[in-house]
Amino acid sequence: NMVLCCAGSNVAVDNLVERLAKAKAKVLRLGHPARLLESIQKHSLDAVLAHSDNTNIIADIRKDIDKAFMGMKKMNDKRDRIHLKREVGELRKELRTREATAIAEVLKRADVVLATNTGANDGGPLKNLPVDHFDWVVIDECAQALESSCWIALLRGRKCILAGDYKQLPPTIKSHTAASKGLSVSLMERLILKYGDSVVRMLTVQYRMNSNIMTWASEQMYQGQLVAHSSVEKHLLKDLPGVASVEETSTPLLLIDTAGCGLSEMEVADEQSKGNQGEVDIVELHIKALTEAGVKPKDIAVIAPYNLQVDLLRQRLSARHPDLEIKSVDGFQGREKEAVVLTLVRSNRKVTSEIGFLAEDRRINVAVTRARRHLALVCDTQTVQTHGFLKTLIDHMTQHGDVRTAFEYLQVG
Repeated sequence: NMVLCCAGSNVAVDNLVERLAKAKAKVLRLGHPARLLESIQKHSLDAVLAHSDNTNIIADIRKDIDKAFMGMKKMNDKRDRIHLKREVGELRKELRTREATAIAEVLKRADVVLATNTGANDGGPLKNLPVDHFDWVVIDECAQALESSCWIALLRGRKCILAGDYKQLPPTIKSHTAASKGLSVSLMERLILKYGDSVVRMLTVQYRMNSNIMTWASEQMYQGQLVAHSSVEKHLLKDLPGVASVEETSTPLLLIDTAGCGLSEMEVADEQSKGNQGEVDIVELHIKALTEAGVKPKDIAVIAPYNLQVDLLRQRLSARHPDLEIKSVDGFQGREKEAVVLTLVRSNRKVTSEIGFLAEDRRINVAVTRARRHLALVCDTQTVQTHGFLKTLIDHMTQHGDVRTAFEYLQVG
């Protein structure tokens, strides 16, 4: 079977190339070399073409074209110039034919051809193959891709497999009008809503999270079907090499409650973004405790739902911990870290306790499920638990994890 494997981003495609190459599959990665990871360059179309049988012939034709152009500049006779132009035209025609043949041969030798969804377009290298060349088209991270981008790849195969999690963030659509008219619904979600379980095969064993981290997401988003593999079921930070066994490294769940501590969110003119300096202080102190216990900054992620909070955290932490990743929830989808510190920012005493787009259940699901061994949640429980979905998270962490008040950190700080 010939397989075309695609995803929405270059990083996702490169990750697939690395995995498939380890499995000894004959893989070929389409795309500009400058956009590819260094580790997979040898599998790129350019690299493979450089070692093909047609390479020397193509190089000779290019030299002949260059030589003809140089000669044309020195010619004064109009008839000679016309003759040379015809010759260059024939050489260019032969060059295009040779290049197309070389690309087609390389593509046909591959078991799996990989590209971004848009990289599988008719104007690229795949134009050199018959439309029905591929038996299967596989699209990874399909739930986060625009449906229109998926069809670019899907039209090239007889059958397809769509892989992804539509319970996580949907495609990013900046136009509210377009989103309201359905553009934010992925092809995967649309098919599931239309055909139900008849088209779905759920992978229930997960290889990332400690079972206490996993259980909440499993119950709230996946009908309790997720199971932690034995290799990750009970793993903790203290099990990592060089990490001491202290309170922070011995618990998979830690809730740091700022309620009643006066750490209110910032009042800013931009209603679209929020920040909370008090929660930044708490995050800094918790990161300090983890790193002093031996956890490497590169194994920690700090995640916030608002870009303003991300900026505040970077200003405070990045200089001291350059390997510490600090990103928005949306920017961390598809990633994982041994420890995740999640700051929810919102803290207000308005009648309705406004929580903004924290009310998007899928965003919270993504944030929580990035953690492998340790999740620390910094939030004002009085504000955020007014939303039912967030209350289930607070309740879960209270029942199955450690709970601290922010006062414990502020007194030490």
